[in-house]
Amino acid sequence: MSSTFRVLRKPILLSPHKSTLVTLACVYLHYFLRASKISKNCYVPHGSFDINNESGEIIPGTWRTNSEITSCLPFSRIGCKSGENPKAIRDELATYFTSEHGSIP
Repeated sequence: MSSTFRVLRKPILLSPHKSTLVTLACVYLHYFLRASKISKNCYVPHGSFDINNESGEIIPGTWRTNSEITSCLPFSRIGCKSGENPKAIRDELATYFTSEHGSIP
């Protein structure tokens, strides 16, 4: 998760309560992005995580060999008007985090 949420790469210099809230927000967002139909393939491409095959052997995911940190890639210049997919993701995130299930205590 630290490759996506850079705040987790070093000690969080906040009060314990606020550090807990930041960490929980990262965890909730991580699981939401993994479960979302719209963002799942972008956030977690197939083969990213380790899996167990039928005989119980662990097949390493690409995260073990991929040294490229995708959260630090430079942004490319794009037009001002967002496409429909980013708007749909934004709307889905807004709906989730304002619901009882997705709100942070």
